[in-house]
Amino acid sequence: MDVGDGKARTKGGAYVETYGFVYCITFCVLYVLYLLWAYVPACVLQRVGLGAVADELPSRYWALALPSFVCVTVVYVFTGYVALVAGNAEPTQSVHSYTDEHACESATRRPWPTDGGIPQTADLSLSQASAMLYLHQNTLT
Repeated sequence: MDVGDGKARTKGGAYVETYGFVYCITFCVLYVLYLLWAYVPACVLQRVGLGAVADELPSRYWALALPSFVCVTVVYVFTGYVALVAGNAEPTQSVHSYTDEHACESATRRPWPTDGGIPQTADLSLSQASAMLYLHQNTLT
């Protein structure tokens, strides 16, 4: 994308906002057509002169069934994902729920530098983390 003038362009030179606007208008029109197909009776379509078009459209059953299927599928996917994560999680009593083989414990017992600098990156042990959280101390002995 070219951003020389402050606006993003695609390879063809058109602004990205133009494509977004066209897509937005297209989907709004398609949504209105969907609502007309779903809720306007066939006799009204025939009176307007769209009787031949109305005969070619799918059954109105799908106007309710398809969105319902999509919603139920999304709920099943989210529920299945949560169940998969819960099934693969370590038990709460397991030491592997808070550490693993890649843990890099600090060599010193003082995680906070005395000169006010930034401490080295290292994992805290469970006792150090508990002491820092619940004893309200910045330095550990």
